Amino acid sequence: LKSKQTLTGEGATVSVGANGKVGNGIDVASDGGNVNLAAATYDEDVIVDKPVTLNGANAGISAVDGVRGAESVIDGNMTITSDNVTVDGIELTNFRYNGIFMQALNNVTITNSLFTSPDTGTSAAGAIIIQPVIDQAGTVTVDGVNITNNKFDIPAANSSTTGIRFTMHKTYGGNDYFINYDNVNIADNEFVTPYRSIWSATPTAYFHINNLD
Repeated sequence: LKSKQTLTGEGATVSVGANGKVGNGIDVASDGGNVNLAAATYDEDVIVDKPVTLNGANAGISAVDGVRGAESVIDGNMTITSDNVTVDGIELTNFRYNGIFMQALNNVTITNSLFTSPDTGTSAAGAIIIQPVIDQAGTVTVDGVNITNNKFDIPAANSSTTGIRFTMHKTYGGNDYFINYDNVNIADNEFVTPYRSIWSATPTAYFHINNLD
């Protein structure tokens, strides 16, 4: 743990204070628990490897038109490797290539969050990217992705800069990996500056898209 870290609770509800680490909060939370973040900047890359709800200080408040207070800022990347995850009311900044990277998961919600100022020194930047797990050959299906009430204020550094990207096919190590999407809800988001707002290479998906310009 970091010096003078503030981390309270365990199991169903964990609170991470301004001097804490988000990763430590996730570690001690139980499956299905809540990890509540103070309004502060957390300089770390975060891995969400269990089914939890990550609540920022502005959880429940739209990033598009809500009246928000001080943010819970994650200065880095986030990787989600578990089903049944919710991220609500955070700001993600200075991310490199992928802001939130999800590997073919089910029942994941990203809501009420801000995406700002990616590291433009990287070859591409996507605020939210979903792609197949590269060690799982064949075809997998993602069922239940909700991306709502987020604001994507990311500069178009190049033609790959994307707000939300769904990858259908990836070749790695000579093997092909495919992904199908069912029940994808992308609604009430605002895209300010990316080169592409939403990009998908999959024809075999059910998407509900209703967003703001």
